[in-house]
Amino acid sequence: MNLRTLALSATFAAFALVSMTASAQTGAPNDPDASSDDVALKVVERVPTLVTCTGEDMPLEQCTQEGIVRHLLDNLTYPNRARRKGIQGKVLVQFVVERDGSVSNVEVLRSVHKSLDKRALKVVQTLPAFRPGEQGGKPVRVSYMIPVNFALD
Repeated sequence: MNLRTLALSATFAAFALVSMTASAQTGAPNDPDASSDDVALKVVERVPTLVTCTGEDMPLEQCTQEGIVRHLLDNLTYPNRARRKGIQGKVLVQFVVERDGSVSNVEVLRSVHKSLDKRALKVVQTLPAFRPGEQGGKPVRVSYMIPVNFALD
């Protein structure tokens, strides 16, 4: 499997999960106790969208999902040492889209190997800026998870 196929595998897994997360979030109410300024919400009235998405060519949520996939395709590389050792698996990464649209609190929830974890963290940390999610007309922190799959032939 070449690097492009690997990246494609990783990004389609991410696309599927982000797609499910976005559809589950739209219009759903939150627990009033969970709306503190410091809490990253998982369910919001309006999900974060990439600032590069205009909504002219496709819906903002779809554009955002495709933008995340494109970012992973363009930036994800398989660590040479892990490839030589035959290390593979799915790294589950969680991150928060902040009220200002930046990405923060990037962390590995399910580890495979230190080198794969490091690459998955790096590619998620470099996601482009978002328009923040909203709840009650106000920007809020929104939590996301992305699986990054590293697979060899």
